[in-house]
Amino acid sequence: METMTVMGVQTMPAADAAKWKRWGAWLREERIARTRATGKPRYELAKEAGVADNTWGNYERGGRNMGGNWLVIPPSPDNLIALARVLDIPVEQMFKRAGIKLPKHVGDRPAPVVD
Repeated sequence: METMTVMGVQTMPAADAAKWKRWGAWLREERIARTRATGKPRYELAKEAGVADNTWGNYERGGRNMGGNWLVIPPSPDNLIALARVLDIPVEQMFKRAGIKLPKHVGDRPAPVVD
């Protein structure tokens, strides 16, 4: 698997990029459903999750363009938990859809508090 570093960020192989684009499309569908249910736009959901709105957008797109290169920066376990809780999705489902093994201690962790 070929990777390269662009502006200090390591890119992922094309197969991984495709995986994250699929996950991002699913995340967007879930967010749109939650927006319809609550009336809250993405930026409000992002704030509640403690995730920057542009970061959430990058997740939905499956990455971002940096210097003409497509970069995939997968979400951290903490961000996956926060996204799941804000979208009212089981944490286990979020990890499964992301293709990341759920750490044993993560399922019971409370959602982050945002002021």
